[in-house]
Amino acid sequence: MKENKFNVGDVIVFREGNVVSDYIIIARTVDHYVLVSKFGDHIIRVLSNKIINKNAVLVNTMENKSEELVGTPAKACISSEDCSSTHETAKASAETYNDKLVREHKELTTYLSSLYELKNKKYGDSFGKSIRKRGFVSAIVRMEDKWNRLDNLVTMKEDGSDTDESLQDTLLDLANYCLMTVMELNHAKEKSSCTK
Repeated sequence: MKENKFNVGDVIVFREGNVVSDYIIIARTVDHYVLVSKFGDHIIRVLSNKIINKNAVLVNTMENKSEELVGTPAKACISSEDCSSTHETAKASAETYNDKLVREHKELTTYLSSLYELKNKKYGDSFGKSIRKRGFVSAIVRMEDKWNRLDNLVTMKEDGSDTDESLQDTLLDLANYCLMTVMELNHAKEKSSCTK
């Protein structure tokens, strides 16, 4: 009997062909892992430990807090015939590469939205306030700071492990800054159309 490489609560990055997805391991058996997608619609999948052990990398561990994330549907999935590895593999192979890209994009934009909400609660509308106070150059300054961070991570071949901001974190923050700038542009356009 082979040992499972990962534990319940581990956050993994799993590669299927050219598609890379983040999952949280919510349960495991001797032969299978039960995964829930970390972003978006929280799709539950059951895959063999052989596939996961070969194609996944540990990112983080949530120290068995996965139950809090998904609740009882995960327990039902383990014993259900509908969640068999054969069924899930057939379903996954029917999905085209473009479908996977669209799904991944939705997951990332959902994650960006939740990240925006979290940071907005923490910092308030500091981004919008600085734009209204100093103009759109303040948005460029914030994006340039992220761009410089990105440049350092890539050119110095760093992974961000020496700080609390990884390459992925930097890119996601940059994406949110771009979206927030579009929002401020829309607000400015609305305001100017109301004063006419």
